[in-house]
Amino acid sequence: MKKILLNAIFVFLLVAGCAQVKDFGYGLEQMKMVDAKYGTNISNYPVDIQQAGYLIGDLEKIKEIKLERGQEQFSQILDYRLLALDAHGDFVNDAFNYGVSGTTEDGFGCKQRPLILESVALRNNSAQKGFKAVSLLRNFVDKYPEEAKMAGVSYKDSLFMNATFYEMARKARSDSSIINRFCPQNVTLELYREEFKKSTNLSEEHIKGLDYDSAVVIWKKLKGIN
Repeated sequence: MKKILLNAIFVFLLVAGCAQVKDFGYGLEQMKMVDAKYGTNISNYPVDIQQAGYLIGDLEKIKEIKLERGQEQFSQILDYRLLALDAHGDFVNDAFNYGVSGTTEDGFGCKQRPLILESVALRNNSAQKGFKAVSLLRNFVDKYPEEAKMAGVSYKDSLFMNATFYEMARKARSDSSIINRFCPQNVTLELYREEFKKSTNLSEEHIKGLDYDSAVVIWKKLKGIN
């Protein structure tokens, strides 16, 4: 009887020892499993905007995991990942929708004004999210150095990311300043009116009565821009 009891205790301890503790390391493993699905890791992002959206969705699901230890650390590293991915998504979306038409770097025409300003807004939004992600990462590295090492992130990563988003914001400010200086609304509106006279059946009276915002809508439709 005693032998049976000892065997039972041994089996119990063996099973208990094999049971995986749900700590920060366990949470990281779940995050790595998600990354493996998309061929990503904590330092890179999907090129495809749709894939990035799926990755965000899967990471949000594992954020619901309740850990026995390291819950705050796990939540913070996931918050950083999600915000960084969101910022990256805005950047990719801008590049996909506007490309060189959304900047003044390689030359520009005044009719591009709405595209450039929309691109500026997207890049500024991306940069602001990026700066918040930088702040989250720095806080995580400072507060939880061991967990940061386990996750493969360091203060150097935050410096690189900060420089990237700073340059993005700088270029956006430059584009906004240039397009507003050389192509104000009234100048752009007159160019649209001239184009409408040549390429639409709109009456001259209607064209003359258009304001800038209405003219932008018509011009985009003519160019097949959503």
